[in-house]
Order: sequence, then structure tokens, then C-alpha cells
Amino acid sequence: MTLKILTIKDSPKLPNRHSRLSSFVEVTADGLTSETKKTGKRSGHLELQWNEDLTLNVTPQSHLDLKLWSCHTLRKELLGSPKMNQTFLI
Repeated sequence: MTLKILTIKDSPKLPNRHSRLSSFVEVTADGLTSETKKTGKRSGHLELQWNEDLTLNVTPQSHLDLKLWSCHTLRKELLGSPKMNQTFLI
């Protein structure tokens, strides 16, 4: 399955509204590390755009775990993590 990551609007608010958010999206199928794909890093304020395709091996029963990570110099911070069943995407 190819999943297209387009954009995230209204990203979580930052402590400083003028700060830029540097983030990437991570998608994992069925909790398998071998089926984990990441987008490139993007920076922005309230809207981040990727327009990237991620290809994963899944079944109709697969569960996808999407995570939005903020990138910091020393660590990454989880900003959000919706879970969905692949059947919702077909």
C-alpha cells in the first residue's frame, strides 16, 4: 500500500508562537519495526507540508500507527499519534 502524507494543519501550539516547528511523520504497520517508514523533516509554523509517498506491506486487517514527531537538537518529542485501521483508507 502506498500512503501519501500531504499536510498537517493547525499543528500543536508551541510555547513561542513565532517558533518554527521542525517535524516528521512516522508510520508503522502492525507494530512491526520492519514496516516503519518516515517522511523527511519539514519546518513551519502552523502548517507543515510533505507531499511524500510511503510504501508499506499491509493486509486488510492491518493497523497503521501514525506519529507526528518534533525534531530537537538533542531529542525528538511526540506531538500526536492517531491510530487507524487500513480499511478506513481504502
